[in-house]
Amino acid sequence: HMYEDWNFWLQVIQQGSLQYIPIISALYRMNESGIGQPNTNLNFQHEWFLFLKYTQEYLSTEQLNHLVFSAKALSECQILLDECQRKNDAITLAEARFEKQLQQYQVDFEALNIKLNSQKKNYQRLQDKRALLEKTLNEQANKLEALEVQNQMLTDKILLINQNRCVKLSAWFKKKKAFTLGETMQVLQLNYIKAFFTYLLKGQFKKVFQKVLRKLRMRSLKPATRPENLNALTENGIDILATKHTHYIAELIKASLIKVGKKNVRILSPDSTVFSENMHFVICPQMFSKLPGLYISFQMEQSVSSRWFTKEYFNILENSYAIMDYSQENIRFLQEQGNLSYKQIFWTPISNISQYRPQSESDIQPTYDVVFYGDVNNPRRQKFIKQLKRQFSVLIVSEVFGEALYQTLQQGRVVVNIHYYEKALLETTRIYECLSLNLTVISETSSDIKAHQNLMPYVTFTPINDIQAMCDAIQHEISQPAKAPQLPEDNENFHYFFTRMLNAVNMLGTQGFSKIPQYLTTKELQQRIVLTLPETCKRHLYIKKIQPNSTFFSGLRHFDGWIGAAMSFKYLSQRALTKQVPYLEICEDDVFFEKKFEQQYDIVKRFLFEELGDKKWDIFCGLIADLNDNTTVQNVFEYQGIQFIELDKMTSMVFNIYNTKALNSLANWDASNRCVDTNTIDRYLESESLRVIVTLPYLVGHLSEH
Repeated sequence: HMYEDWNFWLQVIQQGSLQYIPIISALYRMNESGIGQPNTNLNFQHEWFLFLKYTQEYLSTEQLNHLVFSAKALSECQILLDECQRKNDAITLAEARFEKQLQQYQVDFEALNIKLNSQKKNYQRLQDKRALLEKTLNEQANKLEALEVQNQMLTDKILLINQNRCVKLSAWFKKKKAFTLGETMQVLQLNYIKAFFTYLLKGQFKKVFQKVLRKLRMRSLKPATRPENLNALTENGIDILATKHTHYIAELIKASLIKVGKKNVRILSPDSTVFSENMHFVICPQMFSKLPGLYISFQMEQSVSSRWFTKEYFNILENSYAIMDYSQENIRFLQEQGNLSYKQIFWTPISNISQYRPQSESDIQPTYDVVFYGDVNNPRRQKFIKQLKRQFSVLIVSEVFGEALYQTLQQGRVVVNIHYYEKALLETTRIYECLSLNLTVISETSSDIKAHQNLMPYVTFTPINDIQAMCDAIQHEISQPAKAPQLPEDNENFHYFFTRMLNAVNMLGTQGFSKIPQYLTTKELQQRIVLTLPETCKRHLYIKKIQPNSTFFSGLRHFDGWIGAAMSFKYLSQRALTKQVPYLEICEDDVFFEKKFEQQYDIVKRFLFEELGDKKWDIFCGLIADLNDNTTVQNVFEYQGIQFIELDKMTSMVFNIYNTKALNSLANWDASNRCVDTNTIDRYLESESLRVIVTLPYLVGHLSEH
């Protein structure tokens, strides 16, 4: 064992210069040295200093230089070694991380492989299930096709039987003037299917649930507030709750209530919190922290902005006895987004109030070209106002109400209506309020302008976003002599639609039918009349699309639907007789017209009015939904390829022409008779002695899915 000591090296040097001892050097480097392996961490600096101290006098210059050079080289090597060690450590660490990541990848790969195998199994199961479903669907399709073929065969067979029997009946007619269908032919009868069962059959359980809830809600009302007693309740008075912004609507409602004979109608203060047990009309109900116990809502917000249409607001509306809305776009939104039933909603378009502010009452002379009233904290409106101010004197009115507002509006030659939203609905409240004040109005057109054609003669409309067009319209108006717009009384028939709602909730009583105003003109009565409900959006849009040139009559409503339908026919018939219109052509909005309908209908009218003569028939029936077994076939005719049958009874209102005698029968329908078994309008007509003409096959169809 070699002992490392500087004294040893001193003794070696003293033996001669640069002595070389291979064995000792090797042992030193490999086994004992702090420079070689394995003891690389030893520090021999102290020994180096002692070695140099005691050997300096013995070392030559050459030896010292050699030692200095060796020391520098050794230092550089040490630095390089340290750097290599750091790099080696980093590589080792990276290798460790890589190994760990590789192991994780291996675990993830195995998990993915397991998941893939599972998905393959699921996919195979789905494929098997799909194949089974396809097989089942094919079987069902084959069965359905077979049923359709069978149904068509039965239909053809029935038609053939009917045709053969009609031929025989025409031969028998000379021998027998009257006979019952029970004796001569059997006709397939189409039974009425109640909406409740229709929804069940279609799987529309949500609608079933809504119907049940509505029935339960009606039953839960206090006896005095149930529909059958509501008219008596209103004798105590009616209260109207409105914000300052909607005072005009409150006046509009009050005027209509007074017209139908309601007394003690009060407009409450907007900050009212104590309410009577009377029926209340609440305009913009979401604006009030407390609401009456019994109220009808007037929904005024625009559905183009959803900021007000929260769950809480929908609940407020649903808790209303009824909901009024001025826009059909809003009504569709309430049904689709708020899940509110059309039976609770009533379209009530805003209109003008005649003699609201007679022109003679105002002595104020205009001092401004333009007046705008409303919220101007809106970039869109500010852009308009900025441009208008460059050309005209403009008065901005905000947060002013009542008489003060009306006095201020008189200061302008023109009132401009600028939308808050680009796609806004027309602000009919603001427009009709101004028109009722005899003011001139210039307005942007709107996304629903097609629904406001009645305003076209009285308001100047400019394109949306076209500021220059509005400036041009203002310039043209103020350059003309001032002239107040001359509107007819109730331009939008608000009073009709309002009383239509009152009638529906029984606030007019059994004798209230006579209080509903007549408004259809002779020209409108002479066109094809489509009986529709604007609140049933799908049906209403469908019929307006396929019958654009017809007169659309918003049918009367009642909480018992059959009464509303009968009242509608009574209303139209009375109006026709008053206007001396000899016959009415009325179809319901669930009628289905074949492609060749108009061509065949021309033949039908020629047969009725020219061939047969208008004195020999009372009703033409386009479709018989339910035929009484005691119906009698009176005659059979052939005319221009169409077979006409004369009957003495019929039950259907889908598409009919009512001659004078039938109009008188309809006009005499008794609204106080509430017997559903005998007094529905079709059963009532069935009991009348009327001559009915029908074609085989029928002229029109019926859209049962409506």
